[in-house]
Amino acid sequence: MVAGNLKLGVDFHISMELFKDVLSYEESLFRNEEALHPEFLPDVLPHREDEVKAIADNIKVLFQERAPANLFVCGPPSMGKTVSILYVFKQLKEASDDVVPIYINCWENTTTHAVFVEMAKQLSIPFPSKGVSTEVIAQTIFSKLSKKSGVVFCFDEMDKSEDPGYLYTIVENIGKKSCIILVTNNRKSILSVDPRVRSRLCLEEMEFKKYSKGEMCDILKARVKLAFVPGVLAQNVVEKVATIAFEKGDLRTGMFLLMKAGRLAEEEASRKVAMSHVQKALSSMASISSARSEKLEGVEKEVYSTIKENNGKVTGEIYRMYKGKGGKLTERSFRLYLSKLERKGLIRTEDTGKGFRGRSRKVMAVGN
Repeated sequence: MVAGNLKLGVDFHISMELFKDVLSYEESLFRNEEALHPEFLPDVLPHREDEVKAIADNIKVLFQERAPANLFVCGPPSMGKTVSILYVFKQLKEASDDVVPIYINCWENTTTHAVFVEMAKQLSIPFPSKGVSTEVIAQTIFSKLSKKSGVVFCFDEMDKSEDPGYLYTIVENIGKKSCIILVTNNRKSILSVDPRVRSRLCLEEMEFKKYSKGEMCDILKARVKLAFVPGVLAQNVVEKVATIAFEKGDLRTGMFLLMKAGRLAEEEASRKVAMSHVQKALSSMASISSARSEKLEGVEKEVYSTIKENNGKVTGEIYRMYKGKGGKLTERSFRLYLSKLERKGLIRTEDTGKGFRGRSRKVMAVGN
């Protein structure tokens, strides 16, 4: 009887060893998954401290009733431009109600009317999106802002604006009490703004240079500490993800891979996020892109197909290939389709600084 109990104890110990790495139903590898979302604002922004300080120092003069510089912030995608500005805006909101930050995504608000409707929404001024003139909305906004010491406008993805006429309106009505920050991946896009407006803005350029692989690794390690339970990821796993993100030139890719790999590990009830989970996550990215592309139809499908066949070439070359295949779009319409595909996450574009007025862009299909 004693021997039998002893054997049972040994067997039980073996069973415990076999299943010690299995995650129980109520456990999670994450402690804050949101830390891996692109819009998450951490308490510290590694390797962007200088840029954050420069933006904040420029805004500070509004509290002294002095005119700040207007900023033209440029640099490659996913290099901390937006998050740095939103970080400053968050601190500004917490510090004072007298200098108001307003952030507008011009990809989501492409027209002057849409821009002012979004401003009204952020200022808690009730206006419908239709039925009221742009002028009425704008003047109501300016009336409210006139009671403040200053206002900081950020127009992100400003090159996606169909008509940046709102810039002139703001300068005319608010003038020295405002700081205007234009953000873009494409340095030459400022040429699309009316020369008279550019002259009035007197923009100072601030360039966000590409992260090095080491810097990407530092940033991802910092996010891992916030997102995961300690000890879940080995250092070599994070370094591998940083290498992939660096090669793709997109830090957001690294964050997505870490989040997806963590979810895959949980699905397998694993207590560790292994390299195999990263590889599966990488494959799923390609699958998602493929699934989205399969839903394309008509002209959109033709444009996307031409991009895949000429991956990494500049827009002008791809357009010529498209026309050579019998495509009917004008070059302007072709570029609008490129914008649609980019919004769907199927392609990404990168400024080359070449071509007419330096506005030529390299186009890559996501996942390639």
